[in-house]
Amino acid sequence: MGCIAWNFSGDHVLVTGGATGIGRETVIKLARAGAVVYFTYFNSGKKAQQLVEDLSMEGHTAHALHCDFSSESQIKQLTKQLADRMAYPINMIVSNAGITADSSLYNMSEAEWEQVYQVNLRALYFLSRSMLKHLAVNRGVMVNVTSISGQIGMSGQTNYSAAKAGIIGFSKALAKELGPLGVRINCVAPGYIDTLMTQELQTTRKKELSNSIALKRMGTPGEVADLILYLLSDNASYVTGEVVGISGGLI
Repeated sequence: MGCIAWNFSGDHVLVTGGATGIGRETVIKLARAGAVVYFTYFNSGKKAQQLVEDLSMEGHTAHALHCDFSSESQIKQLTKQLADRMAYPINMIVSNAGITADSSLYNMSEAEWEQVYQVNLRALYFLSRSMLKHLAVNRGVMVNVTSISGQIGMSGQTNYSAAKAGIIGFSKALAKELGPLGVRINCVAPGYIDTLMTQELQTTRKKELSNSIALKRMGTPGEVADLILYLLSDNASYVTGEVVGISGGLI
């Protein structure tokens, strides 16, 4: 899909967690395809600002907004910021912000459980509820980034697997609620992708993981971003309530 000439001119897109990894590649591809992109960051302020400047130098438009997705008040402030500064409402959302705090359930603290739940799933509720009107009025599109962990479960990730599985159920239900209004909602479920999360793994562990993948390598953030853009585009006009995996054939 890397060769497709996407056209998102006239679209106003919110990408959460857009300063690094999958989110960053999604922001870049959308901006280069003509969209006006608003993206959030938490602790990557310098990277976010650099991304805005780099895209501006290319003649594209992106805006960086700080938001802590574990905070209900900050999510509400984010949506207020968007409403205050935008001439045109958001008509596309990519919910990508997420964290991990891996541990066996026996050793997992309540704080580790709550933090992962809040950022990955609870935040999606507040964000979606705040943006419903924009999506409904504009026959909008939403893509939620879940994980293969939410489909098959991963040892040491009971908190993350539960939250990501929740995203799937939430998205399918909301797709049925908003479908009659012309709103489409889908999920992408990445496997092992070469991002900051996986870069912390030992080299030997990376080799083990690659051997469990049919294509014998990790995916790239750009490959996931291409799938996200497809689901946002009119090419996917009859696709809603789906979970599209991108795992390289994880065995």
